[in-house]
Amino acid sequence: MGTEEIRSYLSNYQQKAGVTHVTVNNVRRIISSFYSWIEDEDHIIESPVRRIKRVKAPQPIRETYGDKVARFFAITAGCPETLP
Repeated sequence: MGTEEIRSYLSNYQQKAGVTHVTVNNVRRIISSFYSWIEDEDHIIESPVRRIKRVKAPQPIRETYGDKVARFFAITAGCPETLP
């Protein structure tokens, strides 16, 4: 099995199963571990998964606290002088 077949499998798996990029990356990692093991055991010369990079998943952007909320926490913690 070559690199292109594994890429095709991962792509088809994501489309058919409707899973996220994180899940596809986990499957890729498992396949990579298997091929690394059989490479270490000298059953293959080079792992075909080495050329498949990690699937980038979008990172959620977290909302920051505003000045009013920061002041509230500072006042309730007993140190209102720490904020302007």
